[in-house]
Amino acid sequence: MVRRSVPGYQAMIEMIGLMVKIYGQDNSNYYDLGASTGTTSLALSINNNHINNRIIAVDNSPNMIKKCEANFANKLSNLETICSNIEDIYIENASIVVLNLTLQFIKPEKRQSLINT
Repeated sequence: MVRRSVPGYQAMIEMIGLMVKIYGQDNSNYYDLGASTGTTSLALSINNNHINNRIIAVDNSPNMIKKCEANFANKLSNLETICSNIEDIYIENASIVVLNLTLQFIKPEKRQSLINT
């Protein structure tokens, strides 16, 4: 649905894929906060030319996490899914953190704290 309702969505996903090539680092984690069905996680994986990375897809909807897992079962060996509020996630050893169309759903007074994490 988001592909149809957000102009430029596919271009946005492609740009995220390019960013992982530039900013991704070996031996680090890539976080997809607000992962939904995992489209961004897939872009991170497909475009990753680094080694020993873990892609961590976080969403607060159990149904979205199930869809993400179903979409990439046996396709992404380095994908970890977490069903949680993104404000409760401890981000560690990250070279990439993506909040694609997610930050606007966080209360304005809590946004900076999340970004500072």
